[in-house]
Amino acid sequence: MIGYVIPHLTFEKNMRSIRFIAILIILPVFAANGFGAGNTGLAFLKLGADAQTTAMGEVAAALSQNAAGLFWNPAGVAWMEARQVHFTHNEWIQGIDNEALSVILPCSYGVVGVSAMLTNIGGIERRTTATAEPLGEVSAQDFALGLSYARKISSFLSAGLSAKLLNEKIYIDTATGYAIDLGLRYKVGETGLYGGGALLNLGSMSALDEEKTRLPATLRLGFAWNVPFAFHSSEWLIGADYVKVFDDESHINIGGQVGLSSMLSLRLGYQTNYDNRTVTAGFGLALGPLSLDYAYIPFDADLGNSQRFTFLVDF
Repeated sequence: MIGYVIPHLTFEKNMRSIRFIAILIILPVFAANGFGAGNTGLAFLKLGADAQTTAMGEVAAALSQNAAGLFWNPAGVAWMEARQVHFTHNEWIQGIDNEALSVILPCSYGVVGVSAMLTNIGGIERRTTATAEPLGEVSAQDFALGLSYARKISSFLSAGLSAKLLNEKIYIDTATGYAIDLGLRYKVGETGLYGGGALLNLGSMSALDEEKTRLPATLRLGFAWNVPFAFHSSEWLIGADYVKVFDDESHINIGGQVGLSSMLSLRLGYQTNYDNRTVTAGFGLALGPLSLDYAYIPFDADLGNSQRFTFLVDF
């Protein structure tokens, strides 16, 4: 009996892993029905979250392994062993505010996560005809609520899935929809090197007034490397991402972090193929179970600057 039960349990575990990977492969086929020609909307879905990856030029595909990773690559949280709460306040350009919140809960069968993101745009002038003075001002809000699941397929590979409910409101018009995020993350032995890939925002929206908003479906591929040797008693982390927004632009992001002590880290990043920004920078403070991160993004063309503040708490 024992000789049968052990192979049977191993077989069942392998089958569950195979089924989970199969779901990750099949779902994009159905979600791709939301694709089409033309530009995309709901740009807040491209903002991501957390100041650490932002300060490093949004190098996130393989780096994200905390609660904020739910917004970049859900597979990253599978490596977390502690429960964690993440909150990011993003002061974007032109008076746009963006808030992101996520919680992860490791358990015996993987890691479960919940996330929410809200963007508010105020001061939009309202007109019905071409006039010198507007009739007033209106606002717009975008909201996403997500449920995620991630697990280790092996000691070196993890996979993750997020399902999101979306809501878009401009003045009195509203639209709702759904989106799916899929991700994989791979650990290259004990070298400190990680590779990652994610398909984000695969889904569809209902019509806003008379026209549907197309989601910014995105492919993100990249690596992150914890350099296994120190320079002058400092720890280094480097990485790069290739980011392709379907039917839109592609970008190469590179970035690095140097840990000057167990408490303080400095970060710098560079992004290509953006019209109004290239360099990002920031720092992080680790205070026991609490981490504080800051990112700064300067914009050209008198658009102003963006600042991002992140709080991470293990509990």
